[in-house]
Amino acid sequence: MLTERMRLSLICFLIYPIIAGFVTQIGLLAGPVAAAYNLSIVEATAKFGMLTGGFFAGTFAAYFLFDHIGMRSAVIVYSLAIICSSIGLLFVESNISLIILLGTLGLMLGISTCIAGVVIGSIWEGKRRESLFIGLDASYHVGGLLFPFATTYILVRDLPWEYCLVIVASLAVFIALLSLRSSFNFETVSEEVSSEGEKTEWSVGVVITAVVLFLAISAKYFVILWLPLYSQGSLSLAVEESAKLMSVMFSMALVGTIGGMYLVSKIKLLYFICSALFTGFLSCLFISQVEAYQALLYVSALFGLAISVLYNVFVVHGLSYVSYPTHKHVSLIIVASGLAAAITPVCSSFVVEWYGTPLAAIYAAAVLYIVAILLLVLNDRFVTDSAHNKLA
Repeated sequence: MLTERMRLSLICFLIYPIIAGFVTQIGLLAGPVAAAYNLSIVEATAKFGMLTGGFFAGTFAAYFLFDHIGMRSAVIVYSLAIICSSIGLLFVESNISLIILLGTLGLMLGISTCIAGVVIGSIWEGKRRESLFIGLDASYHVGGLLFPFATTYILVRDLPWEYCLVIVASLAVFIALLSLRSSFNFETVSEEVSSEGEKTEWSVGVVITAVVLFLAISAKYFVILWLPLYSQGSLSLAVEESAKLMSVMFSMALVGTIGGMYLVSKIKLLYFICSALFTGFLSCLFISQVEAYQALLYVSALFGLAISVLYNVFVVHGLSYVSYPTHKHVSLIIVASGLAAAITPVCSSFVVEWYGTPLAAIYAAAVLYIVAILLLVLNDRFVTDSAHNKLA
């Protein structure tokens, strides 16, 4: 039988594949949505801005939500909303209904990231807590690896595109069942954390880390959203071939995350993050140069290593700049991630529409990666110099 701690941990590790299943497949689903609602590809991709916009709203709302609703109730409501909204997509025919349901899904996804962070942070401590935070990233990549296979199966057989999201939402059934059997007794910890709010220590390092995460997540989604469409349009690849690019990408992201759990204990976290960001920059340049499908598979695998670094690694890095980390520091970093996910579909659509090719989004991602690296290095140098000056 599962213990209370194991049930709660399993809930958190099921939350992240659901996020991946909804967010990372936008590039694969934009075409079917465009056909179903008589939209252009750019318009269909921008529609998913409601999903990612809702995600940002959810990360922001969660900071206040848990002052008024218990964690157990929040998890149950989240599960039911995910299930009902996904099934609802099967029956809607208007753009307004589509926007509302996508927005609801995004809102629940954003809240769920905070649920996972609060739960893992409350029931585990020390190095095990850090490892499990990175493990959440690994579970995200598992979803990014598995669900494109299901999506490919559905799309090549001309089944409704909504089935792709209903399959993802089926995991929420297990979350609901686990939450009904869990007591969430750790909730009393939140009172102790909130009492420290007045003593929150802020550092420019935390703020810059949040900005860098915003740039990194934006670059990541620029590529994920438009690589399938670029490969299908410019390279004339079939849907199943472009889906395989995503599967290879997330396979290597999973490998990178698992390897990262070992590497972060051996090297400075700053070097680990910068290496991943630079790998993302190189991958974007390679994508723009290769034309053969096999070569693009290798580049997708390389990009997978770059996106193996998700926001939980940045959370650990950002908190290193303060003596007494609080939930406010974690919230700031999570909100930066949510904001990036929210605006990327719209911003990338403008970039592609302006330049007339999905390749423009790939180049934009490369620029974002370089800016992120420069900010991260300058931030570390600034904090180090400030510390030396204080000692002097």
